[in-house]
Amino acid sequence: MVNRGKLLKKISTLFIAFVGVASCFAQAVQQQPKHTEMRSNTGVAQITAALERDVPEWMNSADVPGMSIALLRNGDVVWQHGFGVRDSKTKEPVNDDTVFEAASLSKPVFAYAVMKLVDAGRFDLDKPLNEYLPGDYDVGPDPRLAQITARRVLSHTTGFPNWRGRDGKLKIFFTPGERF
Repeated sequence: MVNRGKLLKKISTLFIAFVGVASCFAQAVQQQPKHTEMRSNTGVAQITAALERDVPEWMNSADVPGMSIALLRNGDVVWQHGFGVRDSKTKEPVNDDTVFEAASLSKPVFAYAVMKLVDAGRFDLDKPLNEYLPGDYDVGPDPRLAQITARRVLSHTTGFPNWRGRDGKLKIFFTPGERF
């Protein structure tokens, strides 16, 4: 059984670490002259120096054993770095190949990407998703599948449960859009 208190503490700790990294990045960006678009390697060097200096302290204060950060520019990774350990028992260090589960922290990033596509006119929040990628996925022949849109996915109103059934099947439990 999962201890809710410990789980909430871990989630809040991860969030604190995430906010800390974002704050460090924001401070580094603010140190740049306002007219500069941070296209030079000097900008990346200042950001990474600040991250390498501050992240270990934030991790220590938030009791985060390990994390990995990557900076992207124009779709390319310009810097990546692992901090701390991947397992607090074995003390194995985080490296560039360490994979972490992002859990629900990836949801706002995904939602942001979807909304950028909507803003660019390349995606419609209210178009059924099976019109973008035809098929019944693992649901089977359920006419309610045509009611599942990006808006309903992003608002958790698809009718899907949190997990697949024991049989591995994905079932719609209520009419999409009907409830959370």
